Amino acid sequence: MSQSSSKTERVSAIVPARNEEAVIAACVESLAEQNEIAEILVIDDQSSDSTAEIVRSLSTKYPKVRMLVASELPPGWVGKNNAVWIGATEARSEWLLFTDADAVHAQDSAAKALAVATENGVALVSFSPEQVMETWYEKALIPYVFTRLSSRFRFVEINDPQNPAAAANGQFILIRRDAYEAVGGHASIAGEVLEDVALAARVKAAGYRIWFGSGKSQYASQMRPTWMPGKRPAHMTAKIVIASAKRLMPVRQFCLKRKRMAEMSVPAWPMPTQNTKLTIGKPQPTG
Repeated sequence: MSQSSSKTERVSAIVPARNEEAVIAACVESLAEQNEIAEILVIDDQSSDSTAEIVRSLSTKYPKVRMLVASELPPGWVGKNNAVWIGATEARSEWLLFTDADAVHAQDSAAKALAVATENGVALVSFSPEQVMETWYEKALIPYVFTRLSSRFRFVEINDPQNPAAAANGQFILIRRDAYEAVGGHASIAGEVLEDVALAARVKAAGYRIWFGSGKSQYASQMRPTWMPGKRPAHMTAKIVIASAKRLMPVRQFCLKRKRMAEMSVPAWPMPTQNTKLTIGKPQPTG
């Protein structure tokens, strides 16, 4: 892995993709427009749809796009970890940006993350995504999930170098190469389902500072269940439920808390007032 020679292009974006034909183009295009991103490595993880064809087409439009192919899953590895590790070993920049195929980035998301890293002297920056909610089940489930997430992983504690708490969101992790390599990268957490939290914990335990905060207006993501045609599996929902399984707030308690906050005119979460759709930059209203 050699370092990028450009002072502006400092980031290698790494995107694992498995059957992402519905979303991969929007993700790649939102990354390709950013000057800070020197290359975009899309790792096709044995897709059976047209993901690979779409990425090849994008690579003719954007020379910085390269497609890699994930090999057969090694024993003891989780599929995503294997894919991003392949991308990391091929990356050439001093900063690595791990992001998901269903994330659409604002035009300055990489620049903002680099600025946060510089201002705070950290080796890892992670943003929690702005969630796009259209259906009734998204509006019912996602706020509950993220309320639990925010109660367990508090930004102020994670960002305190004296506090052992650590977390990150795998949809947006910008990490300095030397820190990534020092902790063994994704090879050191090959079998972890919660690979984002595990990576953040290793980085912080090794003495590097990390920063985790809101990614509102920086990138957006939409979780959909596997049974909806052409939609992204809601893998992150499953991960959060696994992480919170022993500490889940009863649904009735959550609803009462939400009702009390509403009565006090205090929003419990950002809730769109109308349907939204993903566009490059941030969600926009659909009529």
